[in-house]
Amino acid sequence: MDLNKPVIRGTSFCLVMLLLLGCFASNKTDYPTPSSTPARDILFSNQQAPSGFGAYGYLILTKRPSENNLRRYMNVCAAFIRNLEPVTSYSADPQSWLMPTYWLAEDSTRVNHQQPDCLQWVLKYDYARAKRMASAINTLSSNGPILVAWSQPYETVANEETALVLNLSDFSDDDLDRAFGIWMDRITRDPEIWKAGFNLVLAKEVYRNFLEKYGDYIVSSVKVIKEIVG
Repeated sequence: MDLNKPVIRGTSFCLVMLLLLGCFASNKTDYPTPSSTPARDILFSNQQAPSGFGAYGYLILTKRPSENNLRRYMNVCAAFIRNLEPVTSYSADPQSWLMPTYWLAEDSTRVNHQQPDCLQWVLKYDYARAKRMASAINTLSSNGPILVAWSQPYETVANEETALVLNLSDFSDDDLDRAFGIWMDRITRDPEIWKAGFNLVLAKEVYRNFLEKYGDYIVSSVKVIKEIVG
């Protein structure tokens, strides 16, 4: 009988170790891959958007602020901040599941990213850079603002590459939040789908009346003509 005791002890030890390993394995968390997520960020004049994001959007103001459009621009800025969370809320590094839309700014010393001030954001907006982008998608004459996106940073976009465009010119201020809702829905989709713009037949029911109000093609695809901007 004594001869069997070491065997029993050895077997018990193995069972305990297996149970412990099983517990460790069961406590290991498999985090799901994040789904495509829209976000916002500021891009200053001396910066280029970093590579690694899933898409690159830009909010374009086509004209400098005046008595006629300053309030409008501030409402657009407020909707931009209200609907999109900062990129820094998700990850410190570019991630393929993040789709940021950039506010273009000319002076990093006057634009506070952490505490947004829409008046300063509008006054220190980089209108020169915005005009280059508007020219490339043939919307310089538009009242804007315009939302445009590519699958890579604008500076690396090839000539005649398809862009996703949402023209906010005809949107009332009361509809800006819903417009950003459509933008977030579109920019997080596969760029191959962008080529079809926003098909009313395929639109979510929540947007149907809205799209009928503003037209089927408020979201469209445009080919970049970079020769215009050099």
